[in-house]
Amino acid sequence: YAYGKNEIAVLLACSIIFLTLLWKSNMRYSKLIRCILIVFLLVDILLLRCRSVMCGIAILIFVIVFRARDIDRSLRWMILAGIVMVVLYFSFQPTSRETCTQKIIFAGRNSNNLNELSSNRLEQITMGMDTFAQHWLIGVGKRRTLDCFYISALANYGLLAWPIIAFAILPVVWAMRNSLIGKPVNICFLVIAMTFFALSFFEEKAPFGPGARCYIFWLMWGILLANQTSQFTSVNAKNNF
Repeated sequence: YAYGKNEIAVLLACSIIFLTLLWKSNMRYSKLIRCILIVFLLVDILLLRCRSVMCGIAILIFVIVFRARDIDRSLRWMILAGIVMVVLYFSFQPTSRETCTQKIIFAGRNSNNLNELSSNRLEQITMGMDTFAQHWLIGVGKRRTLDCFYISALANYGLLAWPIIAFAILPVVWAMRNSLIGKPVNICFLVIAMTFFALSFFEEKAPFGPGARCYIFWLMWGILLANQTSQFTSVNAKNNF
């Protein structure tokens, strides 16, 4: 909690994504160690109650089950079995289901009040859209603090914010295109990119900050871009030769 629960939850989610999609080890008990680490980190994220990061975990599960063909089949079946067990448990334990819903997913807030449920984000988004409608060209300058990156950028800078918004979305587009190649590292970056894309709807500075929590996102994209460029250059050099 030294730097805030949301910052820590993002780093934990990235760790889960790397453990799930990029873990390669010849150790005898590597699969058991990986499962223990993933469960430990998942429990940490649930206790931190960062709902935007939970969206990233949901994206990871969806990709593993329906998209990632190169993922270890035992891990896929383990996740499916875990989902079935959780659904069955909550089906027969209404008290536990209510506790999980109210204490973790809703974070103790009133589920009938969307504004309270979203930590006043609905009110902020409405205020931001009104500000953009009145100052759509150049915005009002850095005067509004809104927990949504895109609305905050439009309200503060108007249409002049389009380069910032485009640069934030560009890695997501790149990840979706390159995930078709099917390499584990490309699929991993797709999940990372979609996680930070979801985070940007609930945080003002994501996917650029604050702090170091977004550093791994841009670092990984830079490495992948550099490798893609070097491979493209090598192929052209061979063809010219």
